[in-house]
Amino acid sequence: MQFTVKRCALVLAPVVVALISSCATLIPKAPITDLAQVEEGEVLAVTTMELEPYFREGDGYGDWVEFAPSAEQMTFDRFIESFSNPGRTRGTWNEPFYFSLPRVSPAYLSLPSAGPPRVQRTGLGANDVYATELVFPSVRVSFPTDAQAVYVGTIRYIRNDFYEIVDVQVIDNYEQAVEDLTAQFGPGIELVRADVSFVSNEE
Repeated sequence: MQFTVKRCALVLAPVVVALISSCATLIPKAPITDLAQVEEGEVLAVTTMELEPYFREGDGYGDWVEFAPSAEQMTFDRFIESFSNPGRTRGTWNEPFYFSLPRVSPAYLSLPSAGPPRVQRTGLGANDVYATELVFPSVRVSFPTDAQAVYVGTIRYIRNDFYEIVDVQVIDNYEQAVEDLTAQFGPGIELVRADVSFVSNEE
């Protein structure tokens, strides 16, 4: 399996820069901590996302990972065109976290990324502004739509020294996930393993 990290650089007109600035105020959803946060048409899901090797000190990336739970695969171009994704969810790298997933199968964890897009200036001109985001292959999640809770598994992205993703693995820690789910939300919730695959952000 061969994947590459897409480092996206867009030359932006001033009006587009303003749009990005306004979108930067959209606060990603925090992990689910109460079942009441899961809305109608959604299902509770749990995953852990890992990066190996982890970021080097001084690379400028935070300890969080963001993605957009969606009913359809959201490519990077679609995301840029919309300039808005209020469903974007934030968790912490290398730690399990709960989130709400659309109750459709397959659903997607679109555009997993190392934090929010960064606006960078390379010169003094109006067009010398770039939006960059370190984006990883998206995750396709198939599951029974009547499930009480969905176990996505541990998604491990393997990178080389140039931050190119050379492999993606799914690690099954189901038994531990069941224990953690019970500790967090109480007994009686059935956790169903999802069928997981990966898709390009350009499909």
